[in-house]
Amino acid sequence: MNLDELFERSPWQWGLRGDPHVWAAMREYLRGRPLPDDAFATRRVLEEAFTEVVGVAPQWLPGQDEAIPVAQFRTGSGISDGIVSLHYWSCTAIPLLVDRAGAAKGW
Repeated sequence: MNLDELFERSPWQWGLRGDPHVWAAMREYLRGRPLPDDAFATRRVLEEAFTEVVGVAPQWLPGQDEAIPVAQFRTGSGISDGIVSLHYWSCTAIPLLVDRAGAAKGW
């Protein structure tokens, strides 16, 4: 199984409008790369992919700005167009993808 296969099923809920675009871009970025052997390596690869795609690390701490504008994900759909949620990616999306990898690899 490759990393891009973790992205086949979209989450039932997104953080902000830019998040589906990040999902698609990360899937493309990781296309053909094999799943790492453990959860820590998988999380590290996903965080590196997010950083490459978005331009900042997917780390969020309480009191920190949760949302960042990413120009490449703007589609002209409104005021929050192209806004990406660091909270969503660090606390929901990346853990979801790591869980999917664990289910696929049996760890």
